[in-house]
Amino acid sequence: MGEIKKIDVNGETIYAEKISDIIYRCEESAIFSEEPVYGAEVEVMNSENGLKFVRMVKASPFHTRRYIWSKEFMETDKCKQILDKIMTAGGFWEIAMGGVVFLHIPIEKESLLDELLNSLKD
Repeated sequence: MGEIKKIDVNGETIYAEKISDIIYRCEESAIFSEEPVYGAEVEVMNSENGLKFVRMVKASPFHTRRYIWSKEFMETDKCKQILDKIMTAGGFWEIAMGGVVFLHIPIEKESLLDELLNSLKD
C-alpha cells in the first residue's frame, strides 16, 4: 500500500493513496465537488500548501450516490443492514459532516444498490 496524503480539491481536503509521484487514488470523496470520488485516480501538483488536485486521470470503479440521512435513520438496524450489504458486495460507504452519506457500489452491481434503497420503502 502506498503512502496516504492529503490533497486539496478546490479548497477541500481529501485523503488519497500515492500511486506515483503525481498520481493518487482517492480514499474518500470530495463533498462540495462532484469529482473526485472514492476510488478515482487523480493527478496532483505540489503547491506551497501541499498537494493540489489537477485533473481526473481514471474514473472510480464504483458508482457513487450521495444522500443526506438523519442521525436517527443511521442508527437503525435497516441502515446498518444496507451498509453491510454494500460492503459484502465489494462496495464502500462514507459519512461526512454527520449526515452526508456516500454509497459506492461496483459499477456492475449498481442494481443491488437500487434494490437496497427500494427496500427502505417497505
